[in-house]
Amino acid sequence: IYPKEYVDAIVANDREVMAEKRPHRTVERVTFGGPDRFFLVSKFPILGSDGNVALLGGIALDITDRLHMEQALKISEERFRGIVETTEERVWECDLQLRMTYNNPALMRLLGYEPTEMLGKSSVEILDEEDQEAHATALQARIADQTGWRGVVLKARHRDGSIRWLESNGMPLFGENGMLRGFRGADRDVTQRIEQEHKLSRLSRIRDVLGSFSSAIIRLRQRDELMQEFCRIAVEVGGMRMAWAGLVEEGALRVRPLASHGSV
Repeated sequence: IYPKEYVDAIVANDREVMAEKRPHRTVERVTFGGPDRFFLVSKFPILGSDGNVALLGGIALDITDRLHMEQALKISEERFRGIVETTEERVWECDLQLRMTYNNPALMRLLGYEPTEMLGKSSVEILDEEDQEAHATALQARIADQTGWRGVVLKARHRDGSIRWLESNGMPLFGENGMLRGFRGADRDVTQRIEQEHKLSRLSRIRDVLGSFSSAIIRLRQRDELMQEFCRIAVEVGGMRMAWAGLVEEGALRVRPLASHGSV
């Protein structure tokens, strides 16, 4: 009924059960004139009064659909793994204690760390010290709300100490019981974009400061008033914390303050 190669495997299993006189479980492939079917077969010997095998019994469960699903899942997992392992974005997972449970190889390219050496370490450790507390607080709020995030820009530290800006997206992970068990997400390097935005912002402030200086020169005639206005513009328009102006006294090695604005 079956092709010879199928029959040979089935007969070999039967003989093994009879020779060893003990149950045997295996997967057997058969056909009924259509596509191959796979059965999980449990075979067992039935002994006669003389202790020899008199009959062979068995139970067969059709597992074809399950095997096809497992194969499809395996292919899908391999495809997903291939994408994750080669993407330029850092793909990560962490638990509810914010400990990293997975990083793809992009972590090495972005921040200089091997994925394995960061397992179990806090997710905030890769951030600049100034931002660690704020990010940890934000993640605790996400845990409470069981929500993810999109487009959050993080200031991270490369292993060599340099700054890397990462745009982070994250989603909550739930267990089979429906309980939140952590987060999964992807971070991409936006360092060049952020640095360019900072440069443009500085240039814009410089332009505004120079324009305000020109306006002050036209409006004010008194030296002290003009210096005071320059200091105010430097702080309020230029974004400086404090500015001051002084006059170098002729013949003396000192500067006499004329105006100031802001504080250190």
